[in-house]
Amino acid sequence: MAEVALINDALLNPASMRLQLSADDVVHVQASVFNVWKNLILGALLSTLIMYLFLRSFRATLLGVMSIPICTIAAFLGLMLFGRTVNVISLTGVAWTACARQYPASRKSGQQ
Repeated sequence: MAEVALINDALLNPASMRLQLSADDVVHVQASVFNVWKNLILGALLSTLIMYLFLRSFRATLLGVMSIPICTIAAFLGLMLFGRTVNVISLTGVAWTACARQYPASRKSGQQ
């Protein structure tokens, strides 16, 4: 708000104009970021618990829990390296799905 007052005093008031803040999205953005972090932590805890219930081994669970973020970061670094976005990858998945439905692997040529 100090910047708006400075602009009003220095530039706009002499010209009989006034700048007024019409919307403040900072609160919404901060709440959204908090919600993302909360869901990430909750998801990590629940997936760790489920992995432990299936594997019944603390060591195997720890290995899986450590490898998931490493693989995710490596995947995004690969996307960045090749100039791709997640949207392109998801569209590729949709194309592969459509192709797999149209030409299923179980259907051999000449058979119906």
